[in-house]
Amino acid sequence: MVALGRPVSLNRQYIANLSLKYYWKQGLNNISYNDIIRSTKFSKGSFYKLFSDQDDLHAETLLCYYDYIRKFMYELSKCEDIFELLSYLYKKKYKHGMKYCYFFSCYSESYNVGKKSKKVLDDFKKEYKMILSKIIRRHIDKKIHYTNHLNVKELTNYYFNSFIIVNLLKRNNAEKSEINMYTKTLLRFTSNLSQKPKA
Repeated sequence: MVALGRPVSLNRQYIANLSLKYYWKQGLNNISYNDIIRSTKFSKGSFYKLFSDQDDLHAETLLCYYDYIRKFMYELSKCEDIFELLSYLYKKKYKHGMKYCYFFSCYSESYNVGKKSKKVLDDFKKEYKMILSKIIRRHIDKKIHYTNHLNVKELTNYYFNSFIIVNLLKRNNAEKSEINMYTKTLLRFTSNLSQKPKA
């Protein structure tokens, strides 16, 4: 592993931002707490003064990511309909040359994270779903005349879980054709929402 380098002073945000890059690229479960400590070239004692354990560090990287993604969340919330949302998401580029979202990547591994990280992920999920729900309601109001068959909560969960799947495909370096096929399925599903259900 390439050394992260010794900062001028050891602080939580500095270490969390460095660690974010490595967790993002390798996954939460593919790089150990001790690997991070060794890479910073600080003693374990100094490190533990800042982070009590790996869960503490994971949670802080998620908070750093949220600071980075805040503008994106605001722009996302302005989407007028689901088509605009999908277009925006699939064109989104992230820092460190990453092609997928750190939040969704961590969320797919949330079964194996500690309480602090789980709390940050749950808070992030609630906010993301709230934004999705508002966009779906706008889409329904703007484009759909037959609404009795639609359940906003179910649709919100469907799109949220679909974004996790697309994110995992990107993270696992799936073929572009496979990602495009799934994207087309989402677009087709969205188009079909406006059709009157058969009696």
